Amino acid sequence: MLSPSSDYLVYLGRLNYDKGVDIAVEISLKSGIPLIIAGVLRRDESDAYSLFREKVKPFLGKHIKFIGPITDEDKSNLLGNALALLVPNRWREPFGIVMAEALAAGTPVLGTPLGSIPEVISHGQTGHLFGSVDECVEILSDIHSISRMDCRRRALSMFSEASFMRDINSMFDRILSLSL
Repeated sequence: MLSPSSDYLVYLGRLNYDKGVDIAVEISLKSGIPLIIAGVLRRDESDAYSLFREKVKPFLGKHIKFIGPITDEDKSNLLGNALALLVPNRWREPFGIVMAEALAAGTPVLGTPLGSIPEVISHGQTGHLFGSVDECVEILSDIHSISRMDCRRRALSMFSEASFMRDINSMFDRILSLSL
């Protein structure tokens, strides 16, 4: 079980180049903020395993920890107690559920402006978008200005059953209002 402390960053996801696990390590090292990395390292993905061996493993220790795959309960605790979730993607991911999970736990999300990340993060309110490691490190100096309650509200407004039904009804209303 993880201790309830908000003095760490978390990276949760596939450990590969596209997801930017190596960028998360660099952010942790430059900011001086501990990092917990959770996810599956697949040895059959040679590129991902090489990246881990060269860019992550040498830095594991007291400051950076790799905890491997985690249960849903541990994920909730890990995210809920983190200072921020790092989503340093290099690719335009259509949607990363971990961002919704972090916001629901009240944890700010810091991510690159690619794919769905800018749609999920309310820049400056529930997290920040960053274009470089140095920019992210600068953002982290003011991360406590993000309201954890605003993060929860954002998750409810975007990802709850009620918001889903509202959006579906709105879509049907638009379709039905079209004249052919």
